[in-house]
Amino acid sequence: MKKLRLLVTEYCPKNCAGCCNKDIDLDALPIISSVDQLVDYDEIYVTGGEPLCEARTDHTLSIIASIIVNTKARIFVYTSAVDNPVVLAKVLTMLHGMTITLHTQKDAEDFKIVMALMSRGLRMSKSLRLNVFKGVDITGMYTGGFMVKDNIEWIKDCLLPVGEEFKRIGDIG
Repeated sequence: MKKLRLLVTEYCPKNCAGCCNKDIDLDALPIISSVDQLVDYDEIYVTGGEPLCEARTDHTLSIIASIIVNTKARIFVYTSAVDNPVVLAKVLTMLHGMTITLHTQKDAEDFKIVMALMSRGLRMSKSLRLNVFKGVDITGMYTGGFMVKDNIEWIKDCLLPVGEEFKRIGDIG
């Protein structure tokens, strides 16, 4: 199975101290400049920076739509942008799955709103993962179909999973 982690933006408003992207020379990543370069992948993980922050959502949705139309790949998004539950729910309808990371207690409070929306039928059968950083309390919180990994910590020089390529998006028009 051929897997691609696709960096669609370097921008992220959170500026987390332990962010893995700070350990990587993102400019040195190979560039995807044509949708034809995506057709051989079975799974594509859309990531950033923060691909679903308000400033980048339209850009990310455009890329996801292009991937859907031009490939047979399963598409997943990695995000921590839980402050706009309507966008999150909309994006999820386009995908095979999503990994949401809660960095702060505010993220957890925003996630409660996301879950209220999803419990109203917006969530379909998807691969849903919830990463919860150490110090963020989700005790008693409804997590629906999310597989929860809690008490996670930043990993210095985080490694890419075996078998996964990491590239960045160029102008795929």
